[in-house]
Amino acid sequence: MEKIGSLLNRLLNGFMVACLVGMCILIFSNVVSRYIFSSSITWANELSRFFFVWLIFFGAIGAFIKNEHMGVDMLVKRFSKKVKKTLYIITNLIILILLYNILDGSIKITQLSLDSPAPATEIPLAFMDGMGIVVSIGMAIIIFINLFKVFIKKDDIDQYILSANEMDLMDESIDGREE
Repeated sequence: MEKIGSLLNRLLNGFMVACLVGMCILIFSNVVSRYIFSSSITWANELSRFFFVWLIFFGAIGAFIKNEHMGVDMLVKRFSKKVKKTLYIITNLIILILLYNILDGSIKITQLSLDSPAPATEIPLAFMDGMGIVVSIGMAIIIFINLFKVFIKKDDIDQYILSANEMDLMDESIDGREE
């Protein structure tokens, strides 16, 4: 399961890099074309906008995997492990409800935009609108995997509440006390 997660994480990072590189190349080419040839590449702005939307949504999944989304957890960090687990369940249930709403809305808007092409590239706008479907399903899967790890595999709850940077700082402070 860890190998699959690692593969999917590398694939996600690859998509983000490809989107960023594609966006930079398109925008740079368009700027050069405007100054040298006094004309722009008509489809470059549109395609770079697609790449930007994909990059943002893939980045949201990547941040969710690493527990890097902003959250107010000052109070939660002070509770016992049992209370943290209870709050973790409640928080994730709320997130799942919100993800369901995003999924439902994204499906509806994607269906509406299937026949609506972008003006310059003729790419259906559903490719941009459908990212809400990808993100909501991806994040829901991550939530279920994390809940499985916490409650079935008995992983430490703190690694799902604290970000990786906070875990490193906590480890350093514990190591510093032992010396």
